[in-house]
Amino acid sequence: MKTHLLTLFLTGMLIAAAPDPKEDEAAKESAKLQGTWQGVTLETEGQQGNASGAILTFEKGNFTFQRFGKVIMKGKFTIDVSKDLRTIDMVVTEADAVQHKDKTLVGIYQIEKDTLKWCLSNPLADPAAKNRPKAFDTKDSAHVLLTFKKGKP
Repeated sequence: MKTHLLTLFLTGMLIAAAPDPKEDEAAKESAKLQGTWQGVTLETEGQQGNASGAILTFEKGNFTFQRFGKVIMKGKFTIDVSKDLRTIDMVVTEADAVQHKDKTLVGIYQIEKDTLKWCLSNPLADPAAKNRPKAFDTKDSAHVLLTFKKGKP
């Protein structure tokens, strides 16, 4: 009886100590985001433009978005890797424009090698910024799609 109880206790301890695969995947994904990303393209309303001068930096749960050396917004971010489209929520704590401060930008993202696609609800077209994109597309939507390459400015 004592052996049986000891076996159950040890089995329970091993199960409790096993890492959560979702937390492990989220940590790996967060590590991929860390660093500096250089803007390549910007798309709104299906029209593509140049995003040179845009720099997005992720560091330990924080983000900074700059354009031509000027900080546009800073804040904290969280990701969710449990869905097919990975989601990112960015709480803006500092901003150069009053309408961005204290907003939560909701979006989706995708990392492929050294390329980051980030599609988010456009806070200018969607003031409540609650309309999370369902695809990496901006036609007929109030979304912005940015593409970045990993690297230092």
